Amino acid sequence: MLADILHKVAAEAVAAKRAAEGKPAVEPYRPRPSLAGPERCLRQLVYMAREIPPSNKMNERFVVVLEDSSWHEEFTAFLNNLTAYTLHSRQNPVKCGVVTHKGEPFEIWGHIDGIITDSVGVSRLWEHKAINHFTWQRYLAGHFPLDYLTQVCLYLYGLREDAQEIREAVLLVKNKNTSAYLEFLLDYDVIGDRLTVKHVLASDGTYKSGANPQVFTGLYSYAMKRFEEIETHRKNGTLPGREYEWKTDWQCSYCQYRDACMRDGDADICGDIVLDKATATLAREYRRLVGEKKILENKVNGIEKALRLYLSTRKVNRVEGNGCMIEIRTQARKRLDKSLLPEDVIKAATVTDTVEILKVVADMGEHGES
Repeated sequence: MLADILHKVAAEAVAAKRAAEGKPAVEPYRPRPSLAGPERCLRQLVYMAREIPPSNKMNERFVVVLEDSSWHEEFTAFLNNLTAYTLHSRQNPVKCGVVTHKGEPFEIWGHIDGIITDSVGVSRLWEHKAINHFTWQRYLAGHFPLDYLTQVCLYLYGLREDAQEIREAVLLVKNKNTSAYLEFLLDYDVIGDRLTVKHVLASDGTYKSGANPQVFTGLYSYAMKRFEEIETHRKNGTLPGREYEWKTDWQCSYCQYRDACMRDGDADICGDIVLDKATATLAREYRRLVGEKKILENKVNGIEKALRLYLSTRKVNRVEGNGCMIEIRTQARKRLDKSLLPEDVIKAATVTDTVEILKVVADMGEHGES
C-alpha cells in the first residue's frame, strides 16, 4: 500500500523541487569538496565531467538515502544546541582552492556544515555525516573515512583563506540504524597538508587515542591532483580504469553510469592518445612473454603426462629415488551436477557476466615475431 510507492513519491518530490528552483534534473559536474575524496570513483566523475548522459536512472531509494541524511543532520544540530557548545555559521560558503575545469581556472567552493564554539571560546569546524550501519561499524573498528577527512581538509583550507584561524574539526558520523555517533577530533596543518586524528570517540564511551595518533599527509594535494586528472580525461575524451567491481561493490549498484561503464567495447573512448615509446616497449615485452608462457605451458603439460604415465604403467601412486618423489593423490571436491537439476532451474540461475579482456597487438619487427 505504502512501502512500494514512498520512494517513488520522494524521487518525484525532489525532482519537482529542483525544477521549481530552476535547477537541472541531474547536478552538472564541477570540482567541489564532496567529490574530492580518494574513495570516490574516478571513472564516474569523468563520465560526469564529459557530460555523458547517465545510462541508468537514479535509484529511487538512493534519493531517499540522500534526503534522509539531511534530516539526520538537522536533528543532530538541534541536539547540539541543547549543550554548552554553540553551533553557528551553518552552510557558510568557503573557497577551497583553484583547479582547471573546462580549460579554465576554476574556484572550488563548498558550504561547511557549521562551526562549533565551546565554553572557553575555542572554535572548530563542525562536519556531520549520516551513514549506514555496516560502514559505521567499519569506522568504529579502525578504518578511516578518507573521503570525509579529505572534505574536512578542503574546508579548513578554505577557512584559513578566509582569515579564520581554525585548524581543528569535529567530524560527527551518525549511524542511521542505531543513532550512535562516532566523533573524529581532527587537527589540520594547512601549510604541511598534514591531518592528525587526535581521537575517535563513540557514543558508548569507546575512546581511541594514543601517543602515536593516525596522521594523513597529502590529502588536499591529492584531491587537487585528481581534479586535474579528471580535467585531462575530459579534454582527451578518455576514461580511467574501473576502480570497483559492479557485482560486489555497493558504489556500482547506485551508480547512474553502471551500464555505460560495463558495456562491451571501449573503442569510442580512446580519444586522440598515441601510445608512447616506453609503453609500446612494455607491450612488446608482454607479447613476447605471453608467447614464451604458452611454450612453457605446453612443455609442462607434456612432462606431466609422461610422469602420470610412468606411475600408471607401474600400478603405483608414489615412487621415490635419486632425490625425487612423484606422487598422485586424490582429493574430495564438491561440484554442481547440472544433470540432476531441472532445465528451468538451470536457465533461471544462469547469468551473463561482463569481463575485461586485455588485447595487445604489437609489431614485433626486430624485437621478434608478433
